[in-house]
Amino acid sequence: MDIAIRQEAGPHRIVANATQLNEVTGSRGRATWGFLDWSRGLSKGINVSRVAAFGLGVALASAARCHNSKGWVEGVILVTHDLGVVADIADRVIVMYAGRVVEQGTLDDIFYDPQHPYTWGLLGSITRIDADRSLRLPAIPGLPPSLMHAPEGCHFRPRCPHRFDKCTEIPPLESHRPDRPESKDRCFLSVEDKRRLRVVGEQIGLAAPEAVNA
Repeated sequence: MDIAIRQEAGPHRIVANATQLNEVTGSRGRATWGFLDWSRGLSKGINVSRVAAFGLGVALASAARCHNSKGWVEGVILVTHDLGVVADIADRVIVMYAGRVVEQGTLDDIFYDPQHPYTWGLLGSITRIDADRSLRLPAIPGLPPSLMHAPEGCHFRPRCPHRFDKCTEIPPLESHRPDRPESKDRCFLSVEDKRRLRVVGEQIGLAAPEAVNA
């Protein structure tokens, strides 16, 4: 679920759709427009975060707070492609691809039981000190799509080696594991198939690494 953000009432006041915010944060506030108080750095950084979406590796981190039925909630929002950094500081993770949330859950959900092929590709591209140095670091095949002409159905479909006919439809962001209702993803593959297909060698990944020509 994408969070719609816009500036209102000055350069340091941001408002977000409370319905969408509730779904992402787990809050149970009213489904009306709610105000968010963002730090000066984050307010300026909203446009910087758009750059990160185009794969330029920009990291954005700043403090933010929002108000729900339980009072004020404070935290840190980090936008990055470096899952190594995410592993050190995050409690909950939202994975986005081409302007659309494709998976969200706790840190353990994302790292140990990921459900979306794009997440597998990100995890498979993390450098490991015990990796075979004769192999290239795995990369997700293809290029990110144009947001002006996004692919039909699942945005990741053209780059996914596990796509099938149903992927031309837009998969809903929903939970597929009864024991993990807060963990959601956009993928039509069954949970059993996901757990089988994501294993590349001895780790999670999207494609097998290629040998490096000597």
